[in-house]
Amino acid sequence: MKLNAFIPVQDLLSALVNVITSPTSSRGSRRHALVYLLTNFLATHKNMREEVLSIIVANIFLVKDLHKVSKSVISRINTSELKNEPLLKNIDVVLKDFPKESSGAPSAETMAAADVVMINTLAANVVASPNLTHSLDVFVQGLDSKNNIFRLLSIFVITKTINLLKAAQQVKVASTFVPHLVRLLKNHSSTSKTTVINSEAGLPSKEFLLQVTSKSWVPLVELSALHFSLLNIVTDLKKPAKSTESWLSSEPPSEYRAILLSLYKVFVEPSRMTPYEQMLEKLFELHLSDDSIEFLCNVWTDASASTLVRLRSLQIASAYLQAYTAKSVADAPDFQVVIPTLLLALGHSSRSVRETALDCLNLVSTLYPKVKVTGKKGKGAAADIYRYDSFYGKTSDQLEFLLPGQVQSFLAGFLKARSEFITDNGYIVIYLSENLNSASGESEEVAAAKDAYLAFILSHVLGFDRTSSRVELLHLVENVHSPTKLRVLLPLIENLVHSTFARQLDQEVHTDLARYLVRCFSTETTPLMEGKSNRFRTAFLQLLKLDNTAATNTDTEESSSSFRRLALAQINSTFFAGFSATLKRDVFKVLIDLATNAPQETVRVVKRVLREIPIASDLIIYELALIQSSIVKEAQADEEGGASKRQRKVATDSSRPSVVVDSLHRLVSVLELLESKEVKDSNLLIMPLFEILSTIMNSDLLNIPISIEYINQLLLSSLTTYIRQTEERGIAVDDDVLRVDLVVSCIRATGNPQTHNQALLLMAAIASFCPNKVLHNIMPVFTFMGANVLRQDDNYSFHVIQQTLEKIIPPLVAAHRRQSEAGQTLAFQVRPIIKVFVDALFHIPKHRRLRLFSILIATLGEEDFLHVVICMVVEKYTERAGKGHQTEADSLSEFALALSNQFSAVVQMKAVIALMDIIQALPNEKVEGEDVEMEEHLFDVKTHNNKQIRQFKLAALTFSANVLTSKLFLSKILTQTNMDPSSERVLEGYYLKLAERILTLIGSFSNFVNLLATRKEQSILVNKFWRGIVKVTYDVLDKVHILLSLPSFVKIMVALFEHKDSTIRRKAMGLFNQKIMNVPGSPAAVPTIYVDMVVGVSENLRKVLETDQVEGATAEEVAINKQTALLCLSTIVRQFGASHPAEMTKIMPTLIGSSGLLHANEQVKASCLVCLTFMAQELGVRVVPFLPKFMPVVLSILSSTLISTNASAAAAAAAAEAEGKKSSRYNNSVLLQLAVVAHLETLIKVLPQFLSSYVTKILASTLHPVLAGYEGADASKLQIREKNKKLLSEMAVHIQPRILLPPVLGYYETAVKDGKDSVLALFDLVSQTITAMPRDVIAVHYKQIFKFFLGAFDYRRVHGHDAEKQSTIAVVEEAVIGAFMQLVMKLNETLFKPLFLKSLDWATTELQVAKASFKDMQDRLIFFYKLLNALLEQLKSIVTPYYGYVVDHVIESLTGYAKQAKAAAASSYEDDDDEDSKDGAVIKKREMDELWPWMISSLNKCFLHDNDGLWNADRFEKLLHPLVNQLLVTSNQTVDVAGTEWKSYENRMNTWLVPCLGQLAVTLSNDALWKPLNYQVLLKTREDNKQIRLSALKVLQEFYKRLGEEFLILLPETIPFLAELMEDDDHEVEALTQQVIADIEVYLGGSLQKYFH
Repeated sequence: MKLNAFIPVQDLLSALVNVITSPTSSRGSRRHALVYLLTNFLATHKNMREEVLSIIVANIFLVKDLHKVSKSVISRINTSELKNEPLLKNIDVVLKDFPKESSGAPSAETMAAADVVMINTLAANVVASPNLTHSLDVFVQGLDSKNNIFRLLSIFVITKTINLLKAAQQVKVASTFVPHLVRLLKNHSSTSKTTVINSEAGLPSKEFLLQVTSKSWVPLVELSALHFSLLNIVTDLKKPAKSTESWLSSEPPSEYRAILLSLYKVFVEPSRMTPYEQMLEKLFELHLSDDSIEFLCNVWTDASASTLVRLRSLQIASAYLQAYTAKSVADAPDFQVVIPTLLLALGHSSRSVRETALDCLNLVSTLYPKVKVTGKKGKGAAADIYRYDSFYGKTSDQLEFLLPGQVQSFLAGFLKARSEFITDNGYIVIYLSENLNSASGESEEVAAAKDAYLAFILSHVLGFDRTSSRVELLHLVENVHSPTKLRVLLPLIENLVHSTFARQLDQEVHTDLARYLVRCFSTETTPLMEGKSNRFRTAFLQLLKLDNTAATNTDTEESSSSFRRLALAQINSTFFAGFSATLKRDVFKVLIDLATNAPQETVRVVKRVLREIPIASDLIIYELALIQSSIVKEAQADEEGGASKRQRKVATDSSRPSVVVDSLHRLVSVLELLESKEVKDSNLLIMPLFEILSTIMNSDLLNIPISIEYINQLLLSSLTTYIRQTEERGIAVDDDVLRVDLVVSCIRATGNPQTHNQALLLMAAIASFCPNKVLHNIMPVFTFMGANVLRQDDNYSFHVIQQTLEKIIPPLVAAHRRQSEAGQTLAFQVRPIIKVFVDALFHIPKHRRLRLFSILIATLGEEDFLHVVICMVVEKYTERAGKGHQTEADSLSEFALALSNQFSAVVQMKAVIALMDIIQALPNEKVEGEDVEMEEHLFDVKTHNNKQIRQFKLAALTFSANVLTSKLFLSKILTQTNMDPSSERVLEGYYLKLAERILTLIGSFSNFVNLLATRKEQSILVNKFWRGIVKVTYDVLDKVHILLSLPSFVKIMVALFEHKDSTIRRKAMGLFNQKIMNVPGSPAAVPTIYVDMVVGVSENLRKVLETDQVEGATAEEVAINKQTALLCLSTIVRQFGASHPAEMTKIMPTLIGSSGLLHANEQVKASCLVCLTFMAQELGVRVVPFLPKFMPVVLSILSSTLISTNASAAAAAAAAEAEGKKSSRYNNSVLLQLAVVAHLETLIKVLPQFLSSYVTKILASTLHPVLAGYEGADASKLQIREKNKKLLSEMAVHIQPRILLPPVLGYYETAVKDGKDSVLALFDLVSQTITAMPRDVIAVHYKQIFKFFLGAFDYRRVHGHDAEKQSTIAVVEEAVIGAFMQLVMKLNETLFKPLFLKSLDWATTELQVAKASFKDMQDRLIFFYKLLNALLEQLKSIVTPYYGYVVDHVIESLTGYAKQAKAAAASSYEDDDDEDSKDGAVIKKREMDELWPWMISSLNKCFLHDNDGLWNADRFEKLLHPLVNQLLVTSNQTVDVAGTEWKSYENRMNTWLVPCLGQLAVTLSNDALWKPLNYQVLLKTREDNKQIRLSALKVLQEFYKRLGEEFLILLPETIPFLAELMEDDDHEVEALTQQVIADIEVYLGGSLQKYFH
């Protein structure tokens, strides 16, 4: 009760079921759960009675392991709520003979006996139940239970129930039970071996039950039970009393038959049939003994049956037939009704099925000798045919039969081809096609037999009710084409058309059936359709006429498989061509109806059919006549009835389309067909189409739901097509038929652009076919086009214009051409038409203009009219530009160029030539005041003023220039010449013509410009404009020359070189130069013939160069021509000099003669020098013979330019430049300098070995300050300076040292005189020369070079007194040292040491011996120590050992500085004598000078790079006091200029001495030597001079900075001095002391303060 109170009923029930069914639950738990269900649970929840009943019944079957549970449940049923349950009535009898619990466990026999009683009792209760179905549900559900024992009990109870029931109830229960059994069978393997259970009145044998109760459960137990149940059902099921329907009947099968069919498939479907053999035998024996064959035929023709089922059905049938053959009866049955079903089996994909079917056919064939022959065919012979009247049920009366002999013959053919049938399942279709199709030449008997066979097979299509079987059978005869098919199957076709049953069939199968049936209408069936009977024709037309509103229509969706669509698919050209005229008309009418009214998809199919079938013009004419008649009748009726009648008619008939509307719709369909279909004898349609067009235009067709414009367009289009076809076929047509007036009226009556287009196309077609009909209306047509059609922006309108132009214009041009032979006159006559297009240009869509005008020109004739159209476009350009519409004018210019580029290069050249002729013929200005008629021109002079004439000529010339340079034009020329080399000659002729005309224009324009200049009343703007025209004309000439091939170009240029006009000569030479400069590819790639021609021109150029006077030309113009000729020669030499040296050498005398290098004009000289430069570069040694002649001249020119650009000249030039201009002489000098320097550079590169005699002169010029020292902003001068540097570099590299060194080394004095820039340039040259010299050559010349350097070393001493040179000393010395270092880098130690010692002797001894002044000696020492610094800097430790030679002098000098400092500090001159050194030498006092920093610096570098122990204790001891005492040298002077920083004491200490002492300490690296050094420095901290104390502290600070912790060893002796300094009176000293102490503490790691107290 507690559980019921707290747990939901369903949850409680589920939990109890889980306990009962769980394999882990104990028997006691199960028993308690079941008892609880029966008692407490059911008492509380009576509504759960059904659920509890199912659970109880599932657990009452007595088996070994659970018998106590089952017994406990059974014993409590009568005391529970289920005691009155009908299903469990008397259930306690099961335990009647069951032993009590105290007696021990029951035996297996006892339990088996009890189970038999239980099955009997339960089955009896089910049968006795008032609600049989309800009682059975428990056990039917038990079949799906997971409880194996319950499933077994359910099988036994239901099986026993069927045994007890009557026939009607048996079928009902079996129909429910069998599907469950089948499903359970699928869970078991068909190959498993089972126990055969003996049946005893529907009960399993005790032996089987004994096995179930005594052993554990195994799946085979259930499988055995299932087999037992199936066998009992087959045995116990009673056959109904009335069962006359055929298995192949159309009526749905009864439950009984469904059970038999299901059982049969269960028996034959497994791969192992052994368990089912007895059942199958009983099935045929008890249930199928009378209709076995029909049953088996039904199975093997069922497409849904599996292959194995169909195969075994055939095998059973084979056995059945074989039994017939084994009988010895006289008369055997005729089994021909079975043959079509066996034919279906021959088409099966399984080889075994086909083989078995053939066995059956063979057995049928073997029976025919025993078949009784009546001698009749058809129904009369059917008495002995098996099931002839019931095989298919009600449809059996439609069967047709064969005579036995025919059957034998028919089957014999199949049996002969047995192997083919077995091999290929598709062979049956081929076989029937080959054997049933009629063949030419066969006898009537054979043909009749074939028809009989086909009719026999097709009659079974009528007999079969199963659609799939019908389809399969029709598939077999698919390729058999015979009227018999349609004759036999017509009833089925009519039935399908007029009935609705097809809707209930499978759509896919129905589609196939419909397709096969409709295909019966073919070419072979045409005689039937033309026969007396209208059934065939009617059936076909009905198939076509099916519409969506018909109640019996099966193609509501109008799918591709609808009857109508299938019928349409059958209509092809062959089928239609076989119809009679009447049938064709009927079918055509239906097709037009469909094209007008059918759904859209069907309309597309119909139109495709109409396009495919042959349509004669009479069909169209007949249809058009009907349409025209209906329209005319309706129009007449409307006119007779008046407006009110029409209104009433519209009001009353608005619900249906009027006759006119329907006719117009049909007309549209017909016309659309004509658009896509070629009609035979189409010329016959022209008149009817014009008539119907006239009818439509004359009828009052208002307020109708169809576009009359569209109809008109279709009519015009069809007329256009048929007139063109008539013309192509050469068929004559009466002119009166061609109604041009109707077309013009159509154009005028509508504003529709599409109608206009079609009308124009028709006009074009008529013009082509019959030109005279159109010529009278040609200008109105083109005027209409300009106002309307040209403005349309669509492809079709453009096509119309194209067609109109191509058809109308040629006849017009031909007519005018016949009247006038002159091309210009023809142009004037066609001009009005072209003007229509040009005037409408801006109204034509922009993207269509080019194509339209291209077509216009091509139609007129491109060679005759391109220039005319261009001329008129340029004229319009002039007008638009004159009105200020520049944007439009520019677009016209671009359009003219694009239009020209649409045509070939030759056509464009002709157009440009014609345009030049027009410009030439056109007057330059109008003649005022004359009454004489002016000559007619394409450019109308009368309507334009002088300004517009000028602008037209300029625009035409500009256009010509643009054409000649356009990429498209050039590419066309290139393409043409590549494809046809001979075309180059053709083009050359046009180039020459064009060049002649341009030159003529140049002459004409030049004369007119001169004429304008002579007039009293001149317009500056007009003159300027005409000069601009002349310039543009020259530009056009340039463009022509670019197009000329090299041979043609050369010929023309040579002629122009001798032209009387200097400007033309110069222009020609310029063009020639430009041409050969742009020769494509390398010179080696140019053909030899071209090279020879170009080189040959050099002779002509030489003549130009030698010509000093030209009639009518000034000297300046002659000089300019010479320069241009020299430029051309330079280009020829550069391009072809190396390959033609002999020809080029011939020019040399002229170049270096009076007409060239010796010419008075400096610009000619410069050009000549450039040419000589290229000569030298390309000809090489061939120039050597001429060197003595031109080198002096060249050097003289350079020398003269140096004089002209000296300081005064440069000053004058600067002044002129300040005023905004430069003197021409100055510019010419600069130009010459650049030319000469470039020339000399080339000579030195090419011929260095031949220039030895000119080196000195070259140096005199190249080292001149004018070339070497320019520092201004003039770009030309800067370029010259860089070129000059390059020249000197080339000399250093290319000229042999033995030749170069003497003049170079000897130039020193001259360079000094010329100033710093020359000296620097000289030493730069020396440096580069030494760098370029190999070491072996250096070894030869080093003494000579060193001697030169010794002289240069003395620059300070010799020139230091010169105020102008004092500022340059440092720069010069740096240059000298730099050059000397290059020498040193080339020397080995053997060569270097003598030079060093010589330098030392030069600096220290040489002047002492000569008793020179102190200043002279001092200057040398300063330079020496600067040099020593450079050596130490660059060579480092290599030179350090040599410092030993200098140490004594250094010590002496430093002692002198210190002595002077002490003397100055003492301010006492009592003892002013020089001191003696230890070796007795007198040491003189020295004032602080520039030597000191260089000396200290050299010491520092020596300390730094000393790796060989130079500074030993002895040398250190000597150096210590003099060096430390430099702290006392406190002389202080003002630092006035850069480089004199040494004058400041602080600078000297910080920059030189402090680092030097620090480096000395580092180099010594010895605490024994550090101590005296440290002490001497500390002593200086007690000097009175604050600066000395500060410097000493800085040295001390330097020691610690350099040596760090190592120097702490000397800290104790340092501390007293630091203590004193900490109390110094000077704040700076004290502060620096604190800093030094802080630095020391860093290295000490502690404080020093404790040492100071």
